[in-house]
Amino acid sequence: MNSLLCLTLAVLLLAVVNGQASSNKPTTVLQSTTAPSNSSSTCAKYTNCDDCVQKSKGKCVFCNDGKTCKELGILHLTDVCKGGLMSTSWATCTVNMMALIIGMSVVGGVLLLSVCCCICCCCCCKDSAKQKLKWMREDALNRGKSDERKARYAERRAEREAKNDEIRKKYGLFKDGSGKYQKFDNDDDEA
Repeated sequence: MNSLLCLTLAVLLLAVVNGQASSNKPTTVLQSTTAPSNSSSTCAKYTNCDDCVQKSKGKCVFCNDGKTCKELGILHLTDVCKGGLMSTSWATCTVNMMALIIGMSVVGGVLLLSVCCCICCCCCCKDSAKQKLKWMREDALNRGKSDERKARYAERRAEREAKNDEIRKKYGLFKDGSGKYQKFDNDDDEA
């Protein structure tokens, strides 16, 4: 799996370098570390795509336009086959190199994005649960304090009412009008 990942990254790097090579800048072609005569003769002995791709274990590519098997060890993949990446097969004969590069890039990007999202969600949900618990504690504490204030206010109101009733009783000023003092009517003003 690691070798496939490394090879995919190498192919992506080759595609990027290939895009820079098309801008008419002089570039050098790097050969692989294996001896060119040995590996090219190894690749040249395969005549069909299945043999070239599967038996060479990733060292060779098959050119669909010329029906030839060539070495993968050079830096510019578009120079290997005349049709470029669209006519080059590597690792499988059913998908060309261009589709393989794009597909692997998309799959890698989606996996990377999903891993990042999972990490973010785990961290945020963990913090959110802690924050929610903290808010619930604060709300319970505030409700308790509010209930205490309401109880004290009710007690003070009852005490005030009791004092006011005592004062009214002392001076005979009841709300129902049964006290000994009554409103003085001035009959002189009416006439």
